[in-house]
Amino acid sequence: MTGQWREVPSGSGYYYLVTQKKTFQQARADCRSYGGDLAVRVRDFSLRSTLQQTFNFDNAWIGLMKENNNWLWVDKTLSTNGNTHWITNPEQPSNSGGNENCGEIIDEYYLRTNDAPCSVTRYG
Repeated sequence: MTGQWREVPSGSGYYYLVTQKKTFQQARADCRSYGGDLAVRVRDFSLRSTLQQTFNFDNAWIGLMKENNNWLWVDKTLSTNGNTHWITNPEQPSNSGGNENCGEIIDEYYLRTNDAPCSVTRYG
């Protein structure tokens, strides 16, 4: 097993963290093998904070990816400012290098969302 299940104290249910850094696709496949998926629409900063404190990650994949120039959650819900919380300084999504098509939460930026290449490795 490459992860751990933890109940999140906020009553949001159970979350699984892939404890080995993996690409977006690998982390998503790992989550799906347990009947779940990468976290979607993690709007609430208190939930983001609780997840970070529970699992102690520096950055982690969330279920957000770019398809046809639109940012969508893995459940096909459109990303909006109210459910994505992009980093604002520097402004995100930036698509730096032209290949940042997956979303991650970064502790260094107060648990805001960043776009990153899907091929880099993160927790998930």
